[in-house]
Amino acid sequence: GASERFSVTILKLSDEEKVWMIGSLEQIGDAGAVHTMQDLLKAEQEIVRIAAAAALGRCGNPGTVPQLTAALIQTTTTEEIKALESAL
Repeated sequence: GASERFSVTILKLSDEEKVWMIGSLEQIGDAGAVHTMQDLLKAEQEIVRIAAAAALGRCGNPGTVPQLTAALIQTTTTEEIKALESAL
């Protein structure tokens, strides 16, 4: 489906494009989209991790709590901490 195509494509995009694509994945909201957003919690760029956390929070899927919690434990930046706490 669409989320599988996005999952492959998103890795090739710029950080700004990834943030935009996360919004699309959030709208799809299926298991593949959620999995991709969870993977993006480990992205190199903070802006991508924050966008992924915010989108996962808005999806409201309780299955994402372990990944969001793990990301919260690992981060040290104020903006990311706020995004992850809000998502949880």
